[in-house]
Amino acid sequence: MGRRLFAQNNEIILIDGVSILIPTRNRASSLKRLLDSLQFSTSVDDTQLEIIVINNLSTDATSQALMEALAEETRFPIRVLEQSKRGKSWALNLGLGQATGSVLLLLDDDVIIHKSCVGEHVAAYKENLFDAVQGKV
Repeated sequence: MGRRLFAQNNEIILIDGVSILIPTRNRASSLKRLLDSLQFSTSVDDTQLEIIVINNLSTDATSQALMEALAEETRFPIRVLEQSKRGKSWALNLGLGQATGSVLLLLDDDVIIHKSCVGEHVAAYKENLFDAVQGKV
């Protein structure tokens, strides 16, 4: 991933890509909508993005939906990890261990993001010295 340096108040902020982590379990249709919405993200400039979906013992059509997503040509690469221990925390920890970006964006599998969400998230790190950014819950 390309390194991006930003100067802020005499400090250097290194953005070495963005890893979007999505833990999922039995949410095939909503996951598909989220993945589609991520592909329409704007204002990400040349920041490298990776999407990591962690399948957490799904028993519905989630695995099939992920296979279809991997077969599609996408704007941002998608990686799928399989977590054999049930629970969101296990899934997130697996994803965190595989993430390559210096900025992490954690998304639930039942949301659709606005096209500017990722770009605004990245901008918050470029423009401020935050260690973390949280949106509305």
